[in-house]
Formats: sequence, C-alpha cells, structure tokens
Amino acid sequence: MDRQRTQCSNLVAEIHLGRLRENIELVLEHVPVGVQ
Repeated sequence: MDRQRTQCSNLVAEIHLGRLRENIELVLEHVPVGVQ
C-alpha cells in the first residue's frame, strides 16, 4: 500500500515538473536574450 502511494506521488511530481519546465521555457521565450 505504501509503495503504491509513493509511486503515485512520484508520478504526480513528474507531471508537475514537466508542467513547470514547460512554463519556464514559455517564460524564457518571452524574455529578451540580452537579459540573461
């Protein structure tokens, strides 16, 4: 039971990381290159 729960939370974390990465890439696209 615990193992299933940790697998599920890991999956959720991966999904959140994927969305976060997409959001960061979207933001970086709108930021002028010179600011970096």
